[in-house]
Amino acid sequence: MTEEGPAAAQRLIELATAEWVSRAVWAAAELGLADLMADGSRSADELARSCGAHTGALERLLRALVGVGVFRREADGRYGLTPLSEPMREGSPTTLRSLLRYVGGDNRRAWDEVLHTLATGRPAFERAFGASFFEHLTANPEAERLFADAMAERHRALDPVVAEAYDFTGVRTLVDVGGGHGFLAAAILRRNPGMRAILLDRPEVVAGAGPTLAAAGVADRVEVVGGDFFAGVPAGGDAYALGAVLYDWDDEQCVAILGNCRRAMGDGGRVLIAEIVIPTGDGPHYGKVLDLNIMVVFGGRARTEEEHRRVLGAAGLRLSRVIPTASRLSLVEAFRLGP
Repeated sequence: MTEEGPAAAQRLIELATAEWVSRAVWAAAELGLADLMADGSRSADELARSCGAHTGALERLLRALVGVGVFRREADGRYGLTPLSEPMREGSPTTLRSLLRYVGGDNRRAWDEVLHTLATGRPAFERAFGASFFEHLTANPEAERLFADAMAERHRALDPVVAEAYDFTGVRTLVDVGGGHGFLAAAILRRNPGMRAILLDRPEVVAGAGPTLAAAGVADRVEVVGGDFFAGVPAGGDAYALGAVLYDWDDEQCVAILGNCRRAMGDGGRVLIAEIVIPTGDGPHYGKVLDLNIMVVFGGRARTEEEHRRVLGAAGLRLSRVIPTASRLSLVEAFRLGP
């Protein structure tokens, strides 16, 4: 039964004001509150002195975040971490602090111009910043670093799940296209000791891959290549992996990337796309909301299975199957269409 009357009105208010919680989470991440609690609970006054905040204002922020489970308040009034705030710590092995800061920073500013996207179909980011997303990163090294760190955190959390979901038997050389710091390649190589990989991304991005590959113990099995996947990709791979890459681009650009993969792959080669696949039907799904953010910021899209099939077909590839993983991501597997 759908909500009606006062219940429907209250639900609508909750939806409209949900951003207040996200802004509170962003503020806590910016101030580094979770790291300040890493060694034990702290009073609001101690936290305020450490992060340069107003004690009364900070206490009200903490009260709200305790209410949604991000922090906890002890009997003596001190504040501490919960399982939700543990990944907010920069020092945590599961840290998402950079991702939280990015989502609440430049990404959030683009949403102020969402009506521009709805009127024109163009990314609101361009209206907010006077440049496309990647042009903005090129011109702003600090923004580039934050986005790279945010994506590294995302891949660190999800890529091992992707690596577990697929049987890589017969894949001798993996090409990780747009692979960032190499978390996906590292996760796959760790599970497949006879495999080698080529990691391709922009030179300024793959420059940060060394520590990731070394920590995974696979640096000696990875060739790091700085380049542009629109210009071409390394040849001879048995599998071409694209982890959350195609999201950022429109269909024509995706066809160009996938076409380069098709031309470069060896006989029997395949493409593996690790992304959320939007299901059919009208029920709620995270991918539908993610798709809005991609539209507003990048001008790309999250795709349904049929949309993946069409883009792959235009690039000369045949969608073979969609493999679920233990996360929200799926693996879309594709092979050459014809000789």
